[in-house]
Amino acid sequence: MGLADPDHFPREELLAAFDTLLAEDAPTALNYAPPSADLVRWLIDRLYARGTVADDSNILLSYGSGQILALLPDVLIEPGDPVIIEEASFLGAVHRFARAGADLISIPVDEAGMAIDALEIS
Repeated sequence: MGLADPDHFPREELLAAFDTLLAEDAPTALNYAPPSADLVRWLIDRLYARGTVADDSNILLSYGSGQILALLPDVLIEPGDPVIIEEASFLGAVHRFARAGADLISIPVDEAGMAIDALEIS
C-alpha cells in the first residue's frame, strides 16, 4: 500500500545526482531548507511546457509532509468543518486537523480502501 516498486527507480541516475549534490553543497543538501530558486524555476518552466502558467507567487514547495500538514488545516479548515479520514490515519494529520477545529469523521477501511458506503448522505 503506497510503496513504489524499487525496480522502477532510476538508481544510477539518482546516485549520480546525489554525488553531484553532495560535492557541490553537502551542508544544504543534508538539512531541511527552503526550496532552491533553481527548483522553483524548473517547476515553473515544466508547468509552462505543459500549458499551465505559474510563477513563484502560486508555487508552494515544502520540505516535507509535516510542513504541508501544518499548513493545510490552517488554510482550508474553519472550526466545525467536517473532515473525513480513514479509521487508521496518520496521527500527525489527525492532531493538526483537530487543533484547527475540524469535526473528524472516521470511516472504516476494507480490502478495497475506504468504505465510502459508511458515509451517511443527508
